[in-house]
Amino acid sequence: MLAVLALMLSGSAMAQQRINKIVDELEQKGVDVNKVVKRDPKTKQILSTVKSFTFYSKEGKYANRLKEAFKKDAEDAVTETVSNHGNEYTLVFRDGKRRATYMLSISDKSNSKENNQTPRVYLSIDIREGGSSNFDWGTLNLDGIDSLQDHLSEYDWSKFDDAMAEWSEKFGRDMEKWGEDFSRQMEELDKDLKKSKAEKKLRKRDREKADSVVRQKKRTEAEPIARAKRS
Repeated sequence: MLAVLALMLSGSAMAQQRINKIVDELEQKGVDVNKVVKRDPKTKQILSTVKSFTFYSKEGKYANRLKEAFKKDAEDAVTETVSNHGNEYTLVFRDGKRRATYMLSISDKSNSKENNQTPRVYLSIDIREGGSSNFDWGTLNLDGIDSLQDHLSEYDWSKFDDAMAEWSEKFGRDMEKWGEDFSRQMEELDKDLKKSKAEKKLRKRDREKADSVVRQKKRTEAEPIARAKRS
């Protein structure tokens, strides 16, 4: 049983071993790293740790090694996302309530000869411990639901009420303005229709008047001929 337990623990630790090995090398070489640690204000327990590296990989050495490490460690990830011809990777690992997200982005080597020699690399590691109230919708499970409940219980719902009241007031104003605009458009449309009908009626009257003139002219021209026939 101890052997099985040791194997399980070692397997968990080895899940990202290839990536972590390269990360250790980068830190030892003095590559600039941004690190943010979030702790519980009461217990001082670490809730999350975020590391990010941005550097240019000479001759693409570390860029290629990281791509290969991501590709191999992906076998143990619960979520794997690959895009841009393998130059962008996102891996999510779960270990109990612990969640680790690894992100890799390498500049497109086809852009220029310079990029081909020294591609730009961005690497981010985001580790969330079980006590973190940061809920991840992408990994919804029972642990995530518990985390969401904790987060909701700590939320200041008075702010939510204020936000909803503000939204409702704004929505009411927008609807009122929309109603006024709609009424104005309908009035303009009604005016256009009335104007069109009046113009149509006027044209009809002009045509009838013109037809009447033509008929009267024909009758006037036909009278001498009719009298001549009668005589």
